Amino acid sequence: MLKGSVLIFLNNLHFILDVKKILNKAIPDTTIETTIQGPQTGLSEDLETNMNIIRHRYHQSSLAFDDYRVGKKSQMGLKILFDSREVDKEVLQELYIFGSSLVNEDLSNIVDWFSKRRDIQEIAWTAIGSPSAKKIIEAKPMGERLPSNSLFLTFGNEGKETPYISSVYLYKLIRLRNERGIDPILPIIDVEDQNFSTNRLAVFSDAKQVLLLEGEQTKYFNMITNNTSKTEIKVEKENQAPYFVFSTDQVRTTYEIQSENKTTNIDLNIEISGVVEESFDVLDDQKKMDYEKKSKKK
Repeated sequence: MLKGSVLIFLNNLHFILDVKKILNKAIPDTTIETTIQGPQTGLSEDLETNMNIIRHRYHQSSLAFDDYRVGKKSQMGLKILFDSREVDKEVLQELYIFGSSLVNEDLSNIVDWFSKRRDIQEIAWTAIGSPSAKKIIEAKPMGERLPSNSLFLTFGNEGKETPYISSVYLYKLIRLRNERGIDPILPIIDVEDQNFSTNRLAVFSDAKQVLLLEGEQTKYFNMITNNTSKTEIKVEKENQAPYFVFSTDQVRTTYEIQSENKTTNIDLNIEISGVVEESFDVLDDQKKMDYEKKSKKK
């Protein structure tokens, strides 16, 4: 079947039909980079012809391809071929952006549809576009023709390390939607003056957005859920004047659920270690000891 045949089952009869495409025109040989060993067949300008040549030489069911169109006027066809078993999954990253109006209604149907696409669940990130998904796609960041590069660097944790970003894969969104006691989250991509910012989070319940976390709330959420350990905490005086900046090296969070008299409480314990990186005033030794004692309390 990998060589151009079709197997047909009809009642108790089996038929094998040879339906491979036969190319009548001459296929050019390689002229620029000739091979010493192996076929001398070169690719042409016709996509279907090239696909036929590749499939004739590569008899693997894992051979897959993605179709694209390039050029505003020419709209030329483009195919990216890869072996789904051998390819590095990081190369095939995808990002699905939901519009703000959509997440305020119901994501059930969309998530249910994505749950049937097992081939992309582990390589696709999900996010919300604000003010809309279309605005995110149409944005043109400085120095980039398309916004995809900066967005992939953002969610792939390959850019600057920051406590404000939460990367949510598609499989995690599907799993948390059906998990009892755990509500899914989605990062929000904001665009303003062709620049992106991703420092907000949306919390969902019953496939609807019910809570929005702003910048500082998102940072502390990521600290509590152990999604980040590198961050800065600004400590202020009683008059709200800046006192010093504490740079964290490690954050460890534990919790205990306690139920009593039909009341449920969560006892949250956060242990933070780090150094005082910047001081706006002289630090009193006694106060430093007091801060250390208070930081060890629950």
